[in-house]
Amino acid sequence: MGNKNLDINTINAAANMNLFDFVKSGAQYKDQDTVFSFFGKNFSYGFFKEKVDKISRILLADKELKKGDRVVISLLSSPEAVCLVYACNYIGLVPVMADIRLSPGEMRRVIEETDAKYAFMTDIISARLSVICKAECLRKLFVVPIIQSLGYPALFFRKFSSFFTGNPYMFTSLVLPKAFMWKHFENTPGIPDDEKIVPAGSDGEIIFTTSGTTGEKKYVRHTAKNLNLNVLLNEYYFDLRSPECGSILAYLPLFVCFGFAGSIHTPLYYSMKIHVHMIYDLRKIPDIFMKVRPNVFFSSLGHWERIIRSEKFLEGDLSFLKFALCSGEKCDPEKIKNINNLLEKRGCTTKILQAYGMTELTVISVQQPEDDLYGNVGKPFPPIKIKITDPETGKEMNPGEEGEICINSPCRTLGYLNNKEETDKFLRVHEDNKVWAHSGDIGYIDLRGYLYVKDRIKNMLVSVSGTKIYLPTIDEAVSKLPCVERAIAVSINDGDTKVIKAIILFVEPAAGNSASGVKKEVKSFVLSDLPRYLVPDKIEIIDELPLLPSGKIDRRALEKRAEDLGAKKESVVSLK
Repeated sequence: MGNKNLDINTINAAANMNLFDFVKSGAQYKDQDTVFSFFGKNFSYGFFKEKVDKISRILLADKELKKGDRVVISLLSSPEAVCLVYACNYIGLVPVMADIRLSPGEMRRVIEETDAKYAFMTDIISARLSVICKAECLRKLFVVPIIQSLGYPALFFRKFSSFFTGNPYMFTSLVLPKAFMWKHFENTPGIPDDEKIVPAGSDGEIIFTTSGTTGEKKYVRHTAKNLNLNVLLNEYYFDLRSPECGSILAYLPLFVCFGFAGSIHTPLYYSMKIHVHMIYDLRKIPDIFMKVRPNVFFSSLGHWERIIRSEKFLEGDLSFLKFALCSGEKCDPEKIKNINNLLEKRGCTTKILQAYGMTELTVISVQQPEDDLYGNVGKPFPPIKIKITDPETGKEMNPGEEGEICINSPCRTLGYLNNKEETDKFLRVHEDNKVWAHSGDIGYIDLRGYLYVKDRIKNMLVSVSGTKIYLPTIDEAVSKLPCVERAIAVSINDGDTKVIKAIILFVEPAAGNSASGVKKEVKSFVLSDLPRYLVPDKIEIIDELPLLPSGKIDRRALEKRAEDLGAKKESVVSLK
């Protein structure tokens, strides 16, 4: 296991460099060793270093690009995409990691709000280019084929198929003066090979977007040092250099903070082989997981629920899995226990460890194998402090008392770009003169120091009668029914207030159950077992709840569906 006697000053010193130099300082690869496996093709450590150097030199040759300029990167995970992120940070440019699913208007706003000079996007956005290129601050947009790493045969096939699909990406530079193909970028002369690159320091930023699926989009400013520290904190509890941790499945998206920090930056530092996969359909994850047989897997509960339902999982040997983290959203203890029991039956000697974190702070706490693994999210890494406060008065709560989770962490964000109001709400100086991050999560710490996360403060709504309602209370109760795989309640509110007009309960049936049977059983349960104010106005059976690439429930999609139902008065039938 890890070294619990690590000195925080030693860790701080080790983290004091840019992302690329940090990886090189820890990696124990030889140049010929495989770093990335991408659709069965292997890429070496030598490739990684040379590609980062080449991209850095091309970017430095553009004299209009200055240190601190922002570059929007909206790419699916691939070796080129990873190298691009490291190259930007290496020379002091600021990568802005943007979700590939944004609409043309949203992507343009990201570019304008971050004042980005360059943008790199996958060729699947070709139809959006004319809108995106209208951003006045944008100088150049480079289109990266999603299979660029696979070489010319694959690229030729993709170009050939574009004649039949109507995809015009191959003609972008002829149509839009700002848009160019990745090949054009790679063929651009860089600064001479004999000219020494002056690397950026650990204060170089990388920006992740957050809340784009549930509310106002915010741009979270991290430094290289924040992400480096987060990697090193693992050493308190875990030995990720163990030969047993030789490979990892990088299934979380590059544009998600946990995806980059956990599935790319961490394994690069600890010399793992990274199986890089691009996300199209989360239903395919069981096949990919069983095919690559990773030793390490960082995921969400949504990923695991899909894996354990697959036939390959139920029939396969899982002794290859040695370390697994589950994060991203609150996990039902019973579901985690059931998954762990299934892992054990399939020969796995590890259990899923739950972690607690957020984009603004990276990972905060994580369970250890010897812990009580159900219900809590472990203890914080030693340099990180947690306290529970009253959301209204700020008073610190006693052990066992619920309140807002506040965190003092060396890995905290610098704040939100161009949003001082939200930054001041999130980062506050307390009476001890320390900066504490206000998570917006409700939870408590028990007498042993274990953290329990209960809910989001913003999920507290009010009924017309004035009763306070936590929608996850409905989710948890209904999800325990044997016929239900998962249930999520969303509300239709009165304008912008937190006053509920209607509650729509979306239910995903467990395998082998009919929609009509599940609906009847759920209706009977909520009418007989839930308080009247928690009874939903409508039960909607859905084949599969929509998930984000990170594996979290896509609540925004469900809220939109609920609004559509609410617009049809006859569709919202009161059960109350």
